[in-house]
Amino acid sequence: MTATWRSPGWEIIEGAGGGYIAIRTVLVPGHSALSNVRCGATLPELFAHLEEETRGKARDRIA
Repeated sequence: MTATWRSPGWEIIEGAGGGYIAIRTVLVPGHSALSNVRCGATLPELFAHLEEETRGKARDRIA
């Protein structure tokens, strides 16, 4: 069984082949330009990807 962590809006699991996978707890529509799944080789890399998502979401609200 893989370990599971939570980050606001995301569930994070260990990937079967290594690395980590974040899955949105509430999915966004496909046309939103946001991701429902993000991956990273390490947890710091994954959290950097999730931070990019957060900045993109804030940018979309401003536009």
